[in-house]
Amino acid sequence: MHLKFAIFLFFLLSSASALSSHPKLLLISFDGFRYDLLNHRLVPNLHKWATQSTWFTSGVKSQFVTHTAPNHMSIATGLYEEEHGIVANNFFDSETWKMFDYFNFTHKEGVLNASQAEFWYTADPIWLKNERLDRSRRSASFYWPNGESPFPYFPHRPKIAKPWTVVGDLESWMRDVDDIIDAFTREKEPVNFVAWYVGEPDYTLHGNGFFNGELEKTLKTLDELFLYFIKKFDDNNLGSEVNIILTADHGHAEIEDLKHVMCVKDYVSGSGFEMADHMIYPHNDEIGEQIYQNLSKAIKDNGFDVNIHWKQDIPERWHFKNSSRIGKIVFEPLIGSTVSFSCSRKEMEAQFGENGTSHFNSSTHGHDPDRPEMRALLVMRGPAFSENFAISDVPQNVDLYGLMCKVLQITPTENNGTMEVVKRALKENRQGITFDQMAVDEN
Repeated sequence: MHLKFAIFLFFLLSSASALSSHPKLLLISFDGFRYDLLNHRLVPNLHKWATQSTWFTSGVKSQFVTHTAPNHMSIATGLYEEEHGIVANNFFDSETWKMFDYFNFTHKEGVLNASQAEFWYTADPIWLKNERLDRSRRSASFYWPNGESPFPYFPHRPKIAKPWTVVGDLESWMRDVDDIIDAFTREKEPVNFVAWYVGEPDYTLHGNGFFNGELEKTLKTLDELFLYFIKKFDDNNLGSEVNIILTADHGHAEIEDLKHVMCVKDYVSGSGFEMADHMIYPHNDEIGEQIYQNLSKAIKDNGFDVNIHWKQDIPERWHFKNSSRIGKIVFEPLIGSTVSFSCSRKEMEAQFGENGTSHFNSSTHGHDPDRPEMRALLVMRGPAFSENFAISDVPQNVDLYGLMCKVLQITPTENNGTMEVVKRALKENRQGITFDQMAVDEN
């Protein structure tokens, strides 16, 4: 018995000693996971875990434009999009006349390499901030948008940097879980910070919307993934050591029907301008005025639920003005509608019209971040956070950077976030109600 106990104790201590001696944090993003999709019917395993954690039940507010690349950068840096410079998934820089297209939406030759040029990246993401504090601190980025990109601070990239390439599936995501566990527990150079990105349910929502049954299948798969993750996590005794923040970049809103899709190239053609994600960049004021008038007429004549803004008239609350990378004309689709720079009405009717080959089901984002549909889920668990704890107030995603720095015990770089709401998730600042109390109130 004594020998068996000694062997058990040896392996237990060996496992613990393999972990980094620094505070540890795993940041997870499920792309497009709207806050109200986190419920017992759709994701029972994830829901159970959330009720045992600190759960921001009304979600977290994204930044405008509510798209993937810019909001993942806001989470990682605590900066508004105009500050960190990644202002859309693809955009044009009017000073350098270069195009950024991290996800290769435009399919232009060389655009992927061009999007990795150092001048695009001016912020200080959490993975580099963590590593610079101490040589024994190590970070990893598993597919986090721009997690592998070069930044102006040394080191330019985290210790482990896996670039995003495909959406993936359950089998590949499970392998990612294994790799993440290994990164925390490896004997040589274990990490103390990981950022992990999964491209669902966003991909499914764009192609299917909320109501044709495909979303439920994808959420079931994500729930299976999360159960696998938690089991592996607990099997390696990481629950008492590693803090977890689970969130997303934005929410989603169903597009009502085909008539609520504005195909921009039907109304803007020719030369003298550049087009990118939600924006147009006229080469001069005369061209800009003509484009603006054409779009205004199209919106009025067709009844599109879309607002267009001159750059100088963009609402101050969006913090989306002070950058040469923001177009002079900016689109704001209203909930239920969208704008597209790739479609034409003729093509859409042929595919989705009365005699079309497909039924139109689609959801999207890019709307006003103050709309609840654009909010993402937010749950936290680990030694730094309270358990069985509900917070109904809504923080901004830029607030997460300061919280992560607090958990990792590093001094944050100057940012646009505040700790006012998110600090309540910390055990030392617990203010709110438990889920047990919520159940009593509901009864």
